[in-house]
Amino acid sequence: MESRTSKLVAIFVVILFLGMILSSMFGGTQRDVTINNYGLTKYEEELGEGQVWLMVNNQGESAKNVSIVVKLEGQVVNGSELSLQPGQTKQVAYDFNFRYQSDKLVVQLKNEQGKTVREIGASVVNYPTI
Repeated sequence: MESRTSKLVAIFVVILFLGMILSSMFGGTQRDVTINNYGLTKYEEELGEGQVWLMVNNQGESAKNVSIVVKLEGQVVNGSELSLQPGQTKQVAYDFNFRYQSDKLVVQLKNEQGKTVREIGASVVNYPTI
């Protein structure tokens, strides 16, 4: 019985190891694409303009294609795609209109496979700077 248990453990370890290798080869999580600064500017009292600005930095060792999606109240209002070389930083700004202080704004950063790797959002009145 002990021999059978050790064989099962060995098979499990091999499968786990192969999964980690395949994950790193075909995408996995891209922790090396980061958002350095993020904020909402040009806020006006009731009806006004807002601007989302952010700096995206590739801290990795290979080029990355990053999609940025800006949503207001769940609806896509803007976005773009960036190609980043290793160590490169790009600043991006988007203009949009909002009506109320409670409007929800979300910015998503997606990797080359379209998976959301970072999502930041809040009501317009208390928007974070990261």
